[in-house]
Amino acid sequence: MPPPPPVGSNVRAIQQQQMDGALADRLTIYRHEWLENGSLGDYGTRHLQDIAAIAAETSHPILIEQGPNAPLNESRREIVATFLADQHIRDADRRVIIGRPAAPGITADDAIEIYESRPQGGAGGSGGASGGSPR
Repeated sequence: MPPPPPVGSNVRAIQQQQMDGALADRLTIYRHEWLENGSLGDYGTRHLQDIAAIAAETSHPILIEQGPNAPLNESRREIVATFLADQHIRDADRRVIIGRPAAPGITADDAIEIYESRPQGGAGGSGGASGGSPR
């Protein structure tokens, strides 16, 4: 029988999965970051600049959230790939892809429902209250 893995190795594997998922999300440009004229909005522009800094240190793909309009998707992909290439990101054209993000999207109505169904107070939690002793 092989020896058991070192203490903490299972936890470390789960943490690595979470970090990989977070990185994939940071390297995703979502549809709401684009303006109707086809350019990135202020947030999307800052996000793309952040992506360029991250992409220089990793080989992960950069994902453009797929929308219903294939030519628009490709135009967005080209904008991002060109920007990254201008920032000297190797293989930018190959790394920028169109697809569906792993993180599920939610509507505003869903967000309100989730917010309103969260636990309120109770033992061991502040339930959103600031807590602490009165002055």
